[in-house]
Amino acid sequence: MLIALHGIILKMPGLSRELVEHRLPIKPGFRPYKQPARHFNPDIYDRIKEEINRLLKAGFIRPYRYAEWIANIVPVEKKDSCKLRVCIDFRDLNRATPKDEYPMPMADVLIDCASGHPIISFLDGNADYNQIFMAEEDIYKTSFRSPGFLGLFECVVMTFGLKNT
Repeated sequence: MLIALHGIILKMPGLSRELVEHRLPIKPGFRPYKQPARHFNPDIYDRIKEEINRLLKAGFIRPYRYAEWIANIVPVEKKDSCKLRVCIDFRDLNRATPKDEYPMPMADVLIDCASGHPIISFLDGNADYNQIFMAEEDIYKTSFRSPGFLGLFECVVMTFGLKNT
């Protein structure tokens, strides 16, 4: 998996699938949902396309053809720059996914437990959740459409906005 950081392409190791994968079980009675296409100001299409291309090059998403679940993107301007972040509206998928009743421990507890050890390793905070792969059988549920492109994409890695991330 590659990641671009300040224009430099770096190899970003993901966590082993044997260690952790993000799963998206669906509650009984829920059917796949395809959100109707949203329209955006054509002036931001190029910026959206640039962000989608960045995610494609990093290997975080991949093209997809026949989707049962389809979400729309939500372009969000970053406060500190003129950059655009592409978020995905997973509200329908999240409604169909049960809540994980075993949340992660608080960060201060993890740090306290790690104190005194010679080596401490953390996930790269800059790469967000993108170091945890989606379970192969659940990737299709993360499909989304993007204006300015033909076709659909799906998330290969856990992305912001999914329930229980």
